[in-house]
Amino acid sequence: MKAFVQITLVSLCLWIIGCNSSKHQYKSDRLTNISNMLWSSIVNYSRSMDVSIATLKDTATTQRSLDKLSKLEYLYGKSIGTSSKATSKVIYIKRTNKVGLLSGFIKQLDKYNDYLKKNYTPYLKDTTSWSRRYIKTLPKTKQKNPPSFTDFYFKGTSPQEAIVILYTFKLGILQEALDIQHKILKE
Repeated sequence: MKAFVQITLVSLCLWIIGCNSSKHQYKSDRLTNISNMLWSSIVNYSRSMDVSIATLKDTATTQRSLDKLSKLEYLYGKSIGTSSKATSKVIYIKRTNKVGLLSGFIKQLDKYNDYLKKNYTPYLKDTTSWSRRYIKTLPKTKQKNPPSFTDFYFKGTSPQEAIVILYTFKLGILQEALDIQHKILKE
């Protein structure tokens, strides 16, 4: 499933780069389709985390397994809470058809990153906050004075494009949490 999500994310990025023309007659339909695919992956990742936690609950008999369970439950709660902030932005966009302010989402990403660094650093591939990871993708000359998170991801985007971006963040957060979960379970 991890490979599918990575392929989906790469395809999504390539699609967004290639489909900046607002004249494309299928743009809205494609964005809706991509949003639906991302949502389906989000649901599958959430279920996978749920199943792993439920299985561990049913089999936990030692203090070590109970400690793992506790770690997993806290991780699950924090990752769902953070990704829910993206969902609330999506609901706002769908209701108003405007991208709106994202400062609360950015703060939530930073809080989540602080939590991960404090509690799960050995399991992290990247300790950079989701609100600053984009800077690594910029050319070295632009990394010194990068655009804001909001400008980089949302400036000039349509509401539908913003929803795809937010769902991509939600999926990325859950993917990272699931990866951490798998590492904890393998200990």
